[in-house]
Amino acid sequence: MTPTPTSRFRSLSHRTIRIAVLLSLVAIAVAVLASTRSSARSLGERLVAGAIAIITGAPEAKVAPTNPTLAPELAEAPQTQSSTTTARRGHTATRLADGRVLIAGGDNAGGGYLSEAEIFDPVSGTFSAVGSMATGRSEHAAVNLADGKVLVMGGRTALGITSATEVFDPATGTFSSGPTMSVARAGHSATLFADGRVFIAGGDANGSAEILDSGSFTRVAANLITARAKHSAALLLDGRVLVVGGRDTNAADLSSMEVFDPADQSFSSVGDLTMGRVLPHVRVLFDGKVQIIGGNNDESMEIYDPVTRELGAYAHVLPATDTCTGLRPGILASQTRAALFHNGQSDALLDRSGHTINELPGSIQALVLGGANSGGIVLDSSSLLTSSPSSISTDKLDYAPGETVNISGRGWQPGETVRLKIHEDPHTPQERGFDIAADSNGSFVGTYLVQDYDLSMKFIISARGLTSGWNAQTTFTDANNDAHVAPGWAATNSTVTFNTLYRVTTGGTVQHVRITLP
Repeated sequence: MTPTPTSRFRSLSHRTIRIAVLLSLVAIAVAVLASTRSSARSLGERLVAGAIAIITGAPEAKVAPTNPTLAPELAEAPQTQSSTTTARRGHTATRLADGRVLIAGGDNAGGGYLSEAEIFDPVSGTFSAVGSMATGRSEHAAVNLADGKVLVMGGRTALGITSATEVFDPATGTFSSGPTMSVARAGHSATLFADGRVFIAGGDANGSAEILDSGSFTRVAANLITARAKHSAALLLDGRVLVVGGRDTNAADLSSMEVFDPADQSFSSVGDLTMGRVLPHVRVLFDGKVQIIGGNNDESMEIYDPVTRELGAYAHVLPATDTCTGLRPGILASQTRAALFHNGQSDALLDRSGHTINELPGSIQALVLGGANSGGIVLDSSSLLTSSPSSISTDKLDYAPGETVNISGRGWQPGETVRLKIHEDPHTPQERGFDIAADSNGSFVGTYLVQDYDLSMKFIISARGLTSGWNAQTTFTDANNDAHVAPGWAATNSTVTFNTLYRVTTGGTVQHVRITLP
């Protein structure tokens, strides 16, 4: 509201006095805000808002309240541990049509390349050996074929990188020789198209690609923009293939991404990740957005939107010092867990690289298998974790203060209540959230209004079905990109001006005050 003439300052001296009072009160509030206690932070915010209201005559800004009903309710995610028949890393784990998992190849502690294969049965929870491959191999690729068989391609062998393939038949439990690729590859990706063709990319010095069609391989005319290995690839909803991260020919971690379009067999660059990621978990959501999770020690994820060609929403999956006891087990019970698996962890479950994680939809579980720990010991351990078929997404990746975040969920039980919590990264005591009922299809849409004090914050949203126990997470940011900041919003530590959001950093925490001067 525009102040009336009678409400304006009567003189310059009055203005000076009032500004001095304001700054004094803000200083007091900032001192309070430096406390790590949530009650002190809340009090500090009220002091700031009250100071503004008293001195400027503006309405007191309201802070989104902490919901007292959002108490921790989830214990550590249950898991079942067992041992494989062979310790291995750099292997493949491929889910068969009947729900079992084929584990093939890899290398062991002695550096030998393994030809042994085994099958995990989620019903009995046991591993059993099957026929061996003709060639021991590691860093190969494997993919399901339309007839239910599994094609194992390339990899490192005792004789070097190979172009040879083998086919596993679940009916007989044996391998037979398959078609030969156009070039030898290791650390390449294999993506199954909807029509049954298989797209193979990278793993060689030139960054070449080829397509398996009707039992034979044909080279793609174009090469990858960046030659890479140990990258990840995912089929987008529009039929294109997103290729993410990996390592270049000098073994440097890559942050670049590109898209392959099968219509014209071309590659195009789609930007760079926040940091290099090697074998990140890539998950395509129901709305087409792609979560790019882990692949380094940063324990973070970010999201690519192929519709807008935007990359953003970078945040740590588990913000440091987050006090919500339900967040970590919720992450372990969902695909976001991939960010927590890396060497250097004190938890033996998480301390591994060169491992595999497979979702087992029929049993709502995930199989974590093998890899090597920080001591270089190749593992024969496996864990069966609780998992979830659900997912959540936001309509955008980044928001300005005052905008509404539309949060959509899919894959929940019909009619169940889903509890959403919004965590700040870096963590602050201000926890927000709400409960929402899924509709008859197990879907929901909820909203969160971005607050003034959220500016430049990163967020992870966690969702848990109170009936199913299913969990999902996603991320978004608040005006993290300065180009997305609405006009009239000041940059960090800027001079206080008319109708400006002033940001004060205390103890590593950004606080926000809107100050209006006549």
